[in-house]
Formats: sequence, structure tokens, C-alpha cells
Amino acid sequence: MAVNVEKNLISILQNTSFSMLSDESTTADNNALLMAYVRYFDENNTLREEMLFAINLITDTRGLSIFNTVKSYFTKNNIPLNNIVACATDGAPSMVGCYRGFLAYLKEEMPNVLCIHCVVHRQHLVGKHLSTTLHSSLTIIIRAIDKIKSKPKNDRMFRQLCQDNNEDFITLLLHTEVRWLSKGTSLARFVALYDNVIQFFESNNETNLCQQLKTVKNDAFYLADIFKRFHDVNLQLQGANKTLIGCQSIVSLFIDKLELLHYNRLKREFHQFPELSSIKDDVTPEDIDRFSSHLNELKLDMEKRFEDILKLKVYDWMKNPFTANIEEADIQ
Repeated sequence: MAVNVEKNLISILQNTSFSMLSDESTTADNNALLMAYVRYFDENNTLREEMLFAINLITDTRGLSIFNTVKSYFTKNNIPLNNIVACATDGAPSMVGCYRGFLAYLKEEMPNVLCIHCVVHRQHLVGKHLSTTLHSSLTIIIRAIDKIKSKPKNDRMFRQLCQDNNEDFITLLLHTEVRWLSKGTSLARFVALYDNVIQFFESNNETNLCQQLKTVKNDAFYLADIFKRFHDVNLQLQGANKTLIGCQSIVSLFIDKLELLHYNRLKREFHQFPELSSIKDDVTPEDIDRFSSHLNELKLDMEKRFEDILKLKVYDWMKNPFTANIEEADIQ
């Protein structure tokens, strides 16, 4: 059945233009896996997205090896490389390197192909932008979560503690780098059970870690709020039928929000940060300066990483053709 599906997809791609997303990853058993997804219009003029292949890279993961693997698959299945009109990848050097990256070799074959760094991956990289202090605070929080979750006995005792305190949740959530959005959900659950975490470590004589958690409390509540916003934006950038035009609107709006949050933070307005608002009496001027500086750095990083997307010339008729002025539209 899978073979028939692949054959049908190949027969379509042989005679139509399409865009492609390529990603290289390493599995748990150290195999390098190259995956490719395609987007195209079918015979009913409906936009479709399908997985094209998943191929193991035998030796290295250099840009040339990735390109040769893709080209070999296309040649074997009689799919013209010229049918690729756009290609998106992550930001790995083997993909986007100017001279030896996969996209560099692809452009040698097809100079007019549109190559772009995946917008979802870019937004994830911005989310990792933390100051030294905030990164240190996040490390302490993750260490505390791991200390409870890594030992079955600790996890059971913590569940019982939450039940005795009539909490809405009875367990913490782990954060893993592979799952990009896990950081926001993990922090949200941590601040919801913050008092229980402190009580648990105090009852287990974890004095040092308990004191560190009390020290980074304000940072924890701020990070929970800001990563919740990154979580929401990341979900908006995902899904079927997303286009660069739509992504431009989402990114532009988020940058404007970051600037607004920056100025509101300087004025000690917390209503846009619900978690931090719950402990606003404990927030010091130094915290305000640190959080405001971080918001400004995030804004600048977003503008830098999404510079090409933000500079896209998008006409009003592209966003909503029914409200465009036909006389002023650039037909070409």
C-alpha cells in the first residue's frame, strides 16, 4: 500500500512544479535519516502536502552527500529537478552553507530556485535566546524538575503531595530539546506547582536546591509567560496550507507585540504576563530591567532572523483580493 502511494505521488511530481522541505536527523541508533516533504497543487487545484521519502545516509551528513542522495532519488524516479520551485531547510551548516551546503549545490543545478530557512526553526532559535542570568535560572528549574521526575519514588511522593494539597495537577512535565514546544508547557506546569515543589524539597532536606529555586522564582514566572507566547506563535506557524505571506503577518505582529511588552514592562504593567502578575509585589526594579532588556533582545533577534521574510513585497490583493483596488493593483 505504501509503495502504491509513493508511486502515485511520484507520477504527479513528474509533471508538476512543487516546493520541498528537507531535514536531516539522527535516530536513537545513530542512523542519519534524510526526510523530504513536498507541497504541490493536485488535478483539482487543491494544495496538497505529502511526505516524499525517508532515506538513511550511509556515511556522512555533508551537504554534498545530502544533495547526491536527493538527486539520485529524483533521477531514479524520473522527477526533473527543475520541477522544484522552492526548498526549505533548517539552519544546519550542511544545509545552508554558502559553498558546501545542500542548498548551494541545489542552486548550482537550478539558479532560480527559492531557498529559505524554515520559519518554524528560526522562531525556535529566537526562543533559545536568553541572557546569562535567565539561562542560569532555567537550568536550575530544569534540574529541579529532573530530580523529581528521574526517580520513581520522588515522582510518587510528589504526586501524593499534590493530591493532599488539592492541586489541579499532580505531576511535573519534562523538557526535552527534541520537542521544541515542551519548554513552554514544562515551565507552565512548574509555576502552577511552584509551592508544592518548594515544600517537597524542604521536606527532603534539599536545602541548597530549594534556596536556588526561591532565588530564581521571579525569573521562572517570567519565563513561563514569555515561552507561552512563543509556544502560541510556533503553533500559528505550523499546520497545513501555511504560506510565506501568512507567516510574514504572524511574525510582524509578534515583533510588534514584543516591542509593546517591552515598553509595558518598563512601566510595571503586568496584565499581559499573567503568571508574573500573580507575584508582581515581589518583582524588583532589577527584575524589571532584566526582563525588559530580554524582550528588546528578542525583538532585535526576530528582526534579524526574519529579515528576508519581513522584506517580502506583499500586495493587498494577495492577502484579501475582495478588498483590493483593481485600478491600483500591479497586474504583473
